[in-house]
Amino acid sequence: MNQDHTLDGISIVITYFNEQIELQRCLAELVDSWKSLEIDKQQCIEITVIDDASSLPPRNLPTQPRINIVRQANNQGVGIARNLGAKLSIYSYVHFLDSDVLVDPTFLERLFDLLETHPQALIVQGHYSKEPANQPASLFNWYMALSWYHNSVINVDALSHATFINSGCVTFQREYFRDFGGYPAEYIGSGGEEYGILQKIGDGVILQDQTLINYHIFDSIPVRLRKLWRRGKNYLDTVVKNDKISVKCKTRYSCRVFSALLMPFGLPLLLISPVLGGAVIIISVTLYALGSGGLFFFMVKEKGILFGLIGSLFQSIEFFVASWAMLVGLLSTVLRRSLLPISVIKKYFV
Repeated sequence: MNQDHTLDGISIVITYFNEQIELQRCLAELVDSWKSLEIDKQQCIEITVIDDASSLPPRNLPTQPRINIVRQANNQGVGIARNLGAKLSIYSYVHFLDSDVLVDPTFLERLFDLLETHPQALIVQGHYSKEPANQPASLFNWYMALSWYHNSVINVDALSHATFINSGCVTFQREYFRDFGGYPAEYIGSGGEEYGILQKIGDGVILQDQTLINYHIFDSIPVRLRKLWRRGKNYLDTVVKNDKISVKCKTRYSCRVFSALLMPFGLPLLLISPVLGGAVIIISVTLYALGSGGLFFFMVKEKGILFGLIGSLFQSIEFFVASWAMLVGLLSTVLRRSLLPISVIKKYFV
């Protein structure tokens, strides 16, 4: 397939599910970026909001003639919603934007420039800001922003090739996206589509621009942990078995998992055997440090030692929930292959 493509416009697909306030902010910022474009480029933008069978329909949206709302009859998950948006798109590039992600006024101008100067690029993405878009932002929101920024900025160069999809704000060449089949359908309602899609794309095709910045409205702690539990059940398939994720990255994930699984056993062991319990805790903390990828030192640099300690606590909680969810997902997979009734499996493990 010829990898040089003509840029006739950008179809923006926004996935939505019950995030009314977030969507209002998302579209308001996006329209501002749209209006900053030259007149001819403004005519080469369309926005499609895919309402994934929300109980809270979108409201108070900008009255732009090129903003369309498409409502699905049944909730099918973000991956399926994005695939539908790509199917409905009319331009040669499709930009996926989540309703809780904001862009700055120069975003679309920069994106047009990138696509025009890199016609061979099949996937283009930026990275998340160090600042949360929440109003007001909690300590947990700040931790999430610094964590996501730390994970998404992979190089000091302005342009680099990434190995991970920033699925909440990423641009695909439309025909390329359609050719490989889009986001996988098997993670409906469970998360993991951002990992699953890595198994479907070619190597070295993600062009990441450090100046293409977006801002995320982060979840509260309870919502975040529920999502981690739901998605963690798929990590065995989406991460461990994924040959597109590097050995280095898998090693970090493994350190996180073993750290989270060991720590609950180390604390009670202290009461029985201080030596054995202390050894388990030391191993767990060491694995945590290896798995965190230097995030603690980054947070200390940005916000000070106290925030670094608080952020490490938040990170430990995330590791704990995701790791035990993965263990439950593994157990569920084993039980599905056993003779247990499906109703029992669904009740306790799915």
